[in-house]
Amino acid sequence: MKRIILLNVFIFLSCVSLHAQMSYYLKGEKIPLTVDRNFVNVIADEDFLKSSSSSQLFQSFNLERDERTPVQGIVKLKLKSAPEIKEYSEIVEMLQKNENIKQVFPFFEREGAEPIGTSDIFYLKLKEEKDSVLMKKLADEHRIEILSTFMPTWYILSIKYSNFSNSIDVTNYFWETGLFDEVDPAFMFHFKPHCVNEPMQYFQWGLHNIPGINANEAWKLIGNEEISVAVVDTKIQADHPDLSANIRNDANAHYIIQ
Repeated sequence: MKRIILLNVFIFLSCVSLHAQMSYYLKGEKIPLTVDRNFVNVIADEDFLKSSSSSQLFQSFNLERDERTPVQGIVKLKLKSAPEIKEYSEIVEMLQKNENIKQVFPFFEREGAEPIGTSDIFYLKLKEEKDSVLMKKLADEHRIEILSTFMPTWYILSIKYSNFSNSIDVTNYFWETGLFDEVDPAFMFHFKPHCVNEPMQYFQWGLHNIPGINANEAWKLIGNEEISVAVVDTKIQADHPDLSANIRNDANAHYIIQ
């Protein structure tokens, strides 16, 4: 009973943080965030989403589905009119209590640009590869799922089964332990139509990030021109679905992307 009470308190505090002033760490600096009360992201039961019950539920909260650049497993909901803080908090709380809604994630304002969303995903960079033991220990304690690694020290993790309700709180927690080199809440950007043919682009933070490689801006410049790009790196995921059909080995055991 005591554990259940503590869990409910943790969830309540997490709900409160959705409408309070929040912040996250970027290169060790605390960056303030303001919740955008026009949108929320939710993870919901698939059968429920296909039923008329979902439309009825969303309509009752003055919500409608935003189908632009959909992401697998994530439903973006738009409020028809931005509510006051108290009303927004009540909507989030009621969505979280619905048995068909698994998780609710906030959006944050960006000056002069579309808001950025969050999901159950976040990124973590180890100080050293051996620190993966520390990461796994903390992940197990909080029921955080380690999904994969995309560099020797960068990991993708999920809070889907944990007690954390959003990626901001969990990245702040990991950073404040002092055990890790970097954290990233995996902000989800809405990209313009010229570069939305990649369904997982929401999670490719380096394409449009500061510091980043500004890939979207580069695509605007080249238009329909065919440009050859050489990527020099130390490793490659040869079985990646975007690469496996176009990779061959040369005589020196180098990977060539055709």
